Order: sequence, then structure tokens, then C-alpha cells
Amino acid sequence: MPQPALREVAHEITVSAPAATVHRLCLPHRTIALRQIAPPAPLTLRTDVWTFEEQGAGVTASVRHTVVLDPEAVTGAYGPHATLADAAEHIRAGVTAESRALLRYAKACTELRTAGAVRS
Repeated sequence: MPQPALREVAHEITVSAPAATVHRLCLPHRTIALRQIAPPAPLTLRTDVWTFEEQGAGVTASVRHTVVLDPEAVTGAYGPHATLADAAEHIRAGVTAESRALLRYAKACTELRTAGAVRS
């Protein structure tokens, strides 16, 4: 069985932040776990765990995001009238959009590789 591999990677995040450093633990064909090292305010922690299961002729991908917010950093990040609920919703929407875009990209790459393999 392949051994897990821990790598530090540059990861472009789209939740109003520049590139961030993450640690990524890959368990081939099963799981990718990410921990963002220094997330942008008001986050103090962000982790993502992606799991993959073969389902018939396809694969089902699932992701669980965990974030911890600093309530005192919310107004600095989103304005003087922002609430913790506002920040949570903004982050939820951003993380969801990012995950969907990543899945679309992964699907497109997989389909291109599959099509190339079929033609060869």
C-alpha cells in the first residue's frame, strides 16, 4: 500500500486572500487533507478533507471544510457593521464556490486524460 505523502504547497485561495501556504497529506486514491498555515482574517484555522470513493463506473468526491473564526477580527475584515453570522456566510459561500470550481477543473482534467488515453 502506498505511504501517505506530506507536502507543502502554494495554494491560491479565492476567499478574498492572496496565495497561502498549506500542508497537504495525500493518501493515494482515497483522501486529501489540507491545513492552511496562516489563513486570512477573520479565520484562525481552515482545514479541508477530501475523500474519494469508487461508485460503479465513476467516483464520488466529498469534502468537509472546518473553519474557526476570530469574532474580534470580523469587523476589520468585513466592515464595522459585519456580524459573526455575516462572516460565516461569506466564508461558506467562498469555500463552496472554490470547491465547486476545483471539482469542475479536476473533472475536466480527468476527462482530457481519459480521452487522450482512449485515442492512444
